[in-house]
Amino acid sequence: MHENTLNDVEEDGIFFEERFFYHFFIIMRFPYQSLLSYLEDFDKLPARQREKILGIHRRVIQKIIYLRGTDRLFLSKEPKSTAKLKFLAELYPEARFVFTTRHSADFLSSLELLLQRSTQCKTGLDTTDMPWWRPSIIEDQRRDCERLLQMYRKLPDNRKITISFNQLTRQPMPTLKRIYDRLNLKIPTTIKQHIWALEDAQETRDRGYDYKVTSHAGFEAYDRFVAEIDTLPTEDITTQ
Repeated sequence: MHENTLNDVEEDGIFFEERFFYHFFIIMRFPYQSLLSYLEDFDKLPARQREKILGIHRRVIQKIIYLRGTDRLFLSKEPKSTAKLKFLAELYPEARFVFTTRHSADFLSSLELLLQRSTQCKTGLDTTDMPWWRPSIIEDQRRDCERLLQMYRKLPDNRKITISFNQLTRQPMPTLKRIYDRLNLKIPTTIKQHIWALEDAQETRDRGYDYKVTSHAGFEAYDRFVAEIDTLPTEDITTQ
């Protein structure tokens, strides 16, 4: 869906997909129903396979941190594979997790069309012609939300930072400050300037596709959690 080059910053999903051929993203290249649970149920893999995957992941991060020097933070983004989270929390006991919450009707409607377009680009196949596709994807996302809630509840407060998608897109600077404050960091001036430029560009941004928002059953507990996060206060620092 977007081009990338060797030096681009990418998310963990690309690493798991291309290094191990084991990630949800694979389903968009090989849309077979039997693959979906295998690619998602990381906790059901044999312990030896899990340890190998996580061990390589840790060594890669160690090398990156070594090359970048001391007193650096490593930021890792993973939009999927929530079954890996509890293992990553154990593997990196010093890590903190930033949870970005969004109402299910909004993210599912966007995701459904994104997956359809991406799969069609990669394979030439239209997922709307596959009766199993939509219910399987919705069920997979429901399980993701359950695992995310379980992970959130088990993590101690000092290891989690929670932000709202709505606040992140509508009030990016105060929301970003919440993250920096929790990490005991100050926002660099260059980052502030970048965020202000993004705010201006957001008004005219073309996301490239439109979708109809539809809701699904089974996400009630998750949506209540999202509603709670939406009410967290933010501080107006636009003039600082």
